[in-house]
This record gives sequence, structure tokens and C-alpha cells, in this order.
Amino acid sequence: MVEIAARLSTVDASVRPLMGHADADVSLGLSGGPVLGARPVAARRVRWKHARAADGAVREALAKVAADEARHATLAWQFVRWVLATDPAGLRVTALAGLRAAVDAEFAAAEPPGPSRDVAPALAAHGYVDDALRREIRQRVMMDVVAPCARALAGAARARTQEEALS
Repeated sequence: MVEIAARLSTVDASVRPLMGHADADVSLGLSGGPVLGARPVAARRVRWKHARAADGAVREALAKVAADEARHATLAWQFVRWVLATDPAGLRVTALAGLRAAVDAEFAAAEPPGPSRDVAPALAAHGYVDDALRREIRQRVMMDVVAPCARALAGAARARTQEEALS
């Protein structure tokens, strides 16, 4: 990731503010860190909690958190798409490898869903998600969101690389 951060330091200054702190953002976004898988999982989990919470104040707070998590997930994937599409400082190949490693790491860390346990009504009213459901949500998001997004971005990047090689 040091290589990516060093190369990104040469990127046009106009896009640097979009990247925030290059070392942290690039390593989180492309090296199996928490952004690519955890943000979409968190967004889905918070939406699940919001839908089931009975307390009005909790629902209001969870609605705000859900919107924030969805924006964070979108931004992370937009950043990866941008790197793969524009190849800043020749990063496309490194980013593709990082994307693959990130998705592989997310799947390797996933635990199979276990048995659910009854949740106390007071916890349920506040949108509590037990460990089994948390694992199930994560597994579904990885299969339904993260893996297809990664495949689509990687396929487009490979096609772009081939087109450029033929030009």
C-alpha cells in the first residue's frame, strides 16, 4: 500500500481532496481493510435495525446513520471505480490486485450463520441484531452486493486495459 500511496502523491492536486488522507484511504479502500465490505454491510445492518426498531427516537437516529453508512459505502466504491477507470499514476493493475485481495479477505473473514437466539423485547424495540443475524446480513451483502460490484469493476478495468493495449 505504500506503493499506491506514493504513486497517488503524484495525482493532480484537484482530486486529492476527494481522497482525504491518501495513506489511510487507499489502504482501507484497496487492501482488504474495512471499507469495501464493512460499509455496505453496516448500511444494510442499520437499515434492518431501523425497520424493526419500535422506539421513535431510535428509529430517527438509525435513519440518519443508515443514510451516512450508505453514503460511505457509495464513496468507497466510487473511489475504487475512479482508480480503475482513470489509472492515476499507473495504479490500475495494483488496484485490481488490491480489489481482489479485499474481496477475498472479506469472504475469508466471514463466519457461517449460526442459530439465532430470542432477543429480549426491549432490545428488539431498539433494533438489536444478534450475532447470528449479523453474520447472515454480512454473508448476504457480500454475495449480493460486494462480490458483484467487484466483478463488474474488475471486468470493466480489464477491458479498459486491453483496449489501451490495442491502441
